[in-house]
Amino acid sequence: MGLFQKNLNPFVRILVLLTWLCGLWIYNYQSEEPVISIFPYLIPVALIAWVYGVGWGFLVAALATLSAMSASYATIYTQTELIYFGFVTYAKLTGAAIGFSLAKIIHKNINLI
Repeated sequence: MGLFQKNLNPFVRILVLLTWLCGLWIYNYQSEEPVISIFPYLIPVALIAWVYGVGWGFLVAALATLSAMSASYATIYTQTELIYFGFVTYAKLTGAAIGFSLAKIIHKNINLI
């Protein structure tokens, strides 16, 4: 089952997903065209929220939001627009964390029937 098998060390999972976010941040920092799609940032949020719950999903959503805000945005947008974009990105990612945490609870309860 790969990254989310039962006997895998939890630190390995978190390290892999944080490396993913760091890679996105580095790409956004170096690239002229940063990644604006929410899906690459959603992958670690969804996986952490599924395995560890909504609290950890919120934390990873905050880290993913920070990795989405590249340095090139600061020169293009005003401070108000940056705050707005950061808030909207965090809201989308926390919504996904809530959704995946609830989906795991529902999945677990359906298997009990």
